Amino acid sequence: MVQVLASRVAGYRLATLVMLLLLPVLYFGAVITSDSLNSYRLALANKAAVQLVDMTFRTMEDLTSGWSVSDQQKVLLDGGESLAQTAGVLPEFRSLRSSLTTENPDRSTSLDFANRLVVAIGNGPLMNAAGNPEANSLAEAGGVLLPNLLITKSQMQVLADGTMLDPAKASQGMSDIALLSAELTLRGKRLRKYIEMARANSASPNDYESLYRNTAQLVSGTEQFRGVLFEEQRDSLSKMQMTSAALRKTNAAWHSQILDIWGELHDRLIAISDARLSELKFWAARTFGCSIAAVVIGLGLAIRMFRSTLIHLDQLEISRKEAEGARYLAESSSEELAQLNASLADMNKEVSHHLKSLEDAQEQLVKKGRMEQMGQLTATMAHELRNPLGAARTSIFLLERKTRGKGLGVESQIQRITNAIMRCDDIITQLLDFSRTKKLSPTSADFDTWLEKVVTEEAARLPNALSISIELGTQGKPIAFDPSRMHRAITNLLNNASEAMVGTGDDASKFSVPDPSIAIRSTIVGNMMQLTITDNGPGISAENLARVREPLFTTKSFGTGLGLPAVEQIAAQHGGSMQITSEVGIGTTATITLPLETVLEAA
Repeated sequence: MVQVLASRVAGYRLATLVMLLLLPVLYFGAVITSDSLNSYRLALANKAAVQLVDMTFRTMEDLTSGWSVSDQQKVLLDGGESLAQTAGVLPEFRSLRSSLTTENPDRSTSLDFANRLVVAIGNGPLMNAAGNPEANSLAEAGGVLLPNLLITKSQMQVLADGTMLDPAKASQGMSDIALLSAELTLRGKRLRKYIEMARANSASPNDYESLYRNTAQLVSGTEQFRGVLFEEQRDSLSKMQMTSAALRKTNAAWHSQILDIWGELHDRLIAISDARLSELKFWAARTFGCSIAAVVIGLGLAIRMFRSTLIHLDQLEISRKEAEGARYLAESSSEELAQLNASLADMNKEVSHHLKSLEDAQEQLVKKGRMEQMGQLTATMAHELRNPLGAARTSIFLLERKTRGKGLGVESQIQRITNAIMRCDDIITQLLDFSRTKKLSPTSADFDTWLEKVVTEEAARLPNALSISIELGTQGKPIAFDPSRMHRAITNLLNNASEAMVGTGDDASKFSVPDPSIAIRSTIVGNMMQLTITDNGPGISAENLARVREPLFTTKSFGTGLGLPAVEQIAAQHGGSMQITSEVGIGTTATITLPLETVLEAA
C-alpha cells in the first residue's frame, strides 16, 4: 500500500513538472503568434495607406488640373474613412473631408489638407514595416515627391496667372517664380533618383523601364520654364505672360505623365504589399500550427509518462532514486538555463551596440545625401550670382580708372561698392566651402613655421587697432594637416574675433573693448596638437553659445553663419575636434585639437 501511494505521489509530481515545463512553450508560442499578428496588422495598414494615397493623389490631381472635378472625390469620401482608420490617419482624413464637403469648397484649402494627409501617410504607414528598400523608395517617390510636384506647379500657375497683367506685380513675382521653378526641377531630379534606387533594389529591374522613361520625360519637362525666366532681353511682364502660357500649354501632358507615373508606382506598391500579406498569412498559420502541435505533443507525453509511472514504479526505493535523478537533472538544467540567460544578455548587448552603429551610419548617410543636394543647389546659385558680380567688379574698376584724379568726390562710394562686391564674393565662397565636402590633401610639415606665416599674412589684412600675439609650442615636430583647409579655419576664427571686438575698425568709438587683442598659441598634448585662439572681446552669452555651431546661425547684421560650422567640419575631417568657451565681458577661446597623424574623415 505504501508503495502504491508512493507511486501515485511520484507520478503526480512528475506530471506537474512536465506541465510546468510546458508553460514556457505556451508563452513563447503566444509571443511569436502575437508578433506575427502585429506584423500582419502593420502590413494591412501599409496596403490601406497605398490605397488611400491613391485616392487622395487623384483628388489632388483634380484640384490642381484646373478642370472640372471628376468622381474621384466621391470615391475618396465614400471609401476613405475605413482606409484612414486602418492606416491610423483618421484626423487628417476628416479635416480633408470637411474642406471638400463645405458649401463652397476652396480648391487651395482642400489641396492643402490633401497634402497634409499625404504627408501623414508618407511619414507613417506608407513606409514598409519589413524594411523593404524597394517599397520605401517607391513610397518616398509617390507619397512625397509626386504630390509636391503637383503643388509646386499649381503654385507657379496661380502666381503667373495672378501677376501677368500687372507690371509691378510681375516684376515682384519673378523671383518667386524662379525659386518655384528651381524647386520643381530639384524635386523632379529627386523623384528620378528614388525611382533609380527602387529599380536597383528590385528583383526584376527590367519592369522599371516604362516607369523610368516616363519619369525622365517628366524631369525634362520641369526644366523648360527656366529658359523663359532667364531671357534678359525681355521685361518681367513679358516673361510672366510667356511663363503662364507655357504652363497652360503643358498642363494636359503634365497631368497625363503624373497620372501614368503614379499608376505604375501604385501597382508596384500594391503588389509588394500583397506579397507581404501572403507571406505573413503563411507564417502566422505555420507558427500557430506549430504552437498547437507542441502543446498537444507535450500533453500527450505528460499523460503517457504519468500512466507509465503508475504502472511500472514497483518499489519505493526505485521511486526515490528516480526522484533524486530528476532533482539532479533539474539542478543541471537550472545551471544551463542560467548560462543560457547570461549568453542571451551578452547577445542583447552586442545587438544593441550593432544597432547603435547602424543608426550612426544611417545618420551619416542621410547627412551626406543632404549635403550633396545642398552642394548642387549652392553651386548653381553661386554660378548664377558670380557672373553678375564679375561684371559689376569689372565695371567699377573701369569707372574708378576713368574718375581717378578728376575731383568728382565719388571715391568713397566706389570703394564702398568694391567692398560690397568683395563681401558678396566671400559669402559665396563660404557657402561653397561648407556645402561641398572636399577631400583632404594632408602633408606632414612644421606646423609652427606655417602658422607664423599665415598669422603674419592675416594680421596685415585685419584692422590696425588689433594687437595680435603668437606663442609657438610644437617645437618643430612634423604634423599631418591640409594647409588650405586649415588656412580657412584660422581665417574664420580671426575674422570672428576681429568683428566681435572692432567691427570694421574704422571708428574707435564703436569698439567693444578699449584694447582689443588676440592671442594665438600652439602646443603638443600627448599625441595631439592643440591650437587656441583667444580674444578679450565682449564674449558670448550662454544662449548663443549653445547655438554657435548651428549652420546659418549668426547674431551679426551680415554674414552667413557658416564660419564656425566650417571650422568644426575642417577639424572633424582631420580626425580632430573644435571647442568654444566664452565668458561675457571676459572674452572667447576657440580650441582646435588635431591628431599628429591625421585620420581622414570619410567623405
